[in-house]
Amino acid sequence: MTPATSARMTLSPVRSIAEVEAAWRALEAEADPSFFQSWTWIGCLAEERFPRPVLLTALRDKRTVGLALLNCTPGPLRSERLWLSESGDPALDAVYTEHNGLLLARDASDLLPACVWTLLRATVQPGIRNGGRWGRRLRLAGVDSAHLAAGQKAGTIRLLEKSAAPFVNLAALPPGPDGYLASLSANTRYQIRRSNRCFARLGQIEVCQAETEPEALAFLDALATLHQRTWATRGEKGAFANQHFLRFHRALIARA
Repeated sequence: MTPATSARMTLSPVRSIAEVEAAWRALEAEADPSFFQSWTWIGCLAEERFPRPVLLTALRDKRTVGLALLNCTPGPLRSERLWLSESGDPALDAVYTEHNGLLLARDASDLLPACVWTLLRATVQPGIRNGGRWGRRLRLAGVDSAHLAAGQKAGTIRLLEKSAAPFVNLAALPPGPDGYLASLSANTRYQIRRSNRCFARLGQIEVCQAETEPEALAFLDALATLHQRTWATRGEKGAFANQHFLRFHRALIARA
């Protein structure tokens, strides 16, 4: 039992990814997750991305109202590090999770501070002491201000990087491209229309949606080729030089 909440929090090693998937998908129906909190993303290549997975579970009246999947890696002096929705391996984490966070039911947002408190202090591995000299490090990448506030409330937190995560609710805009353009600044509208005129000299501009998985994969391969060509001219490797990055997105297309 954690402070200031009637919910029961547990942090335990994962025995079965399939069981996590079932619980996760069930909770998704009671939450409002971003795409990066959905099992479509979290569960993609999960066995590879989470070699030492641990699961935070929040129960209220025997009902699962909160979940978080993390990878556990060893730290100095028998300490440990937990990575929310990440592996801790830079090559595997190059997919760059945005709009990250704990998966909480709509009526359980008040449990966020207690969940973070549990992640910092609950025992996962026997013989590893949490708190005090050995302690635990928790990495929360791509989270919002509510998660940062919960971390500050639970203990010492260090902000390593802050960046904007733009979001446009297209459903709230009038239909058609002009609806979105009207929400932009005059200068941005001018730049977009100027770019469109330049592209139109090469041929008609079209937007089409992949109808099959092979077609979607072909779109991805074409994008990767153009991306790599662009970055190579700048003397850089490019994101798709990382084979896991390409494998992850091909697997993601198949899953979605």
